[in-house]
Amino acid sequence: MNHIQNKLTYGLKTGTQKGLHGFVWMLKIIVPISFLTVLLEYSGWVNKINFILEPCMNLLSLSPIAVLPLIVGMLTGIYGGIAAMVVLPLTTNEMTLIAIFLLFTQSYPGRNYSEPVWT
Repeated sequence: MNHIQNKLTYGLKTGTQKGLHGFVWMLKIIVPISFLTVLLEYSGWVNKINFILEPCMNLLSLSPIAVLPLIVGMLTGIYGGIAAMVVLPLTTNEMTLIAIFLLFTQSYPGRNYSEPVWT
């Protein structure tokens, strides 16, 4: 009985440590990207380039602001794209399309999953 209790205690301890480590790792990605996305949106930078993005994004049935999560997701990974997508005023349909595009860009062959694209 003591042996089982030791295994359970060890499993709980290591599981909690790994879970907290993963949580902190995701926070390091999500918080800065969400903050920068909100800054870009409120500064009006995205609205200034709408005239360039609107024809391309209309082909995909997306609003021009949807290009931001797509670019961020391609450069940083799926969590960065989701963090950028959540803080923008997008419809459910647009979020679904962006999520599908991000999943495709993250699953192409030859992608090194241990590093972001820019390194």
